[in-house]
Amino acid sequence: MDIGSMLHSLAHKIVSQPRVYDWVQKAVGGEEVYRFLAPHLKESAGHSLLDVGAGTGNNRKMLPDSTRYIWMDNDARKLAGYRAKQGCAPGVLGDATQLSFRDKSVDYGLCTAVFHHLNDAELGRLVDELARVIRRRLIAVDAVQCLDRPVSNLLWKYDRGSFPRTAERIRAALARRFHLEFVDELTVYHRYILCIANPKA
Repeated sequence: MDIGSMLHSLAHKIVSQPRVYDWVQKAVGGEEVYRFLAPHLKESAGHSLLDVGAGTGNNRKMLPDSTRYIWMDNDARKLAGYRAKQGCAPGVLGDATQLSFRDKSVDYGLCTAVFHHLNDAELGRLVDELARVIRRRLIAVDAVQCLDRPVSNLLWKYDRGSFPRTAERIRAALARRFHLEFVDELTVYHRYILCIANPKA
């Protein structure tokens, strides 16, 4: 392994620590993304919401108090970080491409910064699973590939996700199983796409 790969690997290990992870999310524009996303989460009041790829549970603070929040991620360290904030809050450790939930068992699904961690086959399985378990609506936001943005390209170089996609490819992946009801974009350091979508019958 060359020195560059070693430093890259070390950086990923450091960022995987919950407190460092939260700091990095804030530093790269996380607060702006949360404000962009928050208005679309109000309708989850009184309903269940499954947060897939929930990290340390930062999305929880944007939800109405009456939302029944279900944390899910595949990283036990992120679960520890979430519980450090929320006490003994329940969480589900698992694979996003094989959701351990019954058909139509949650009202809302939320995916933030998940898609770029998955290859095309995995993304297809995630979309299938989300369409299977969600009753009402999917709310998804992810950074998109923008080759004309040097700062964004630098951030992608150090991101743990290896599969940045254009906005068009993300829309196409979702449209196979969802009706896209609303799409918007935000630019901070990255450019982000927000998709609000209903499962197809």
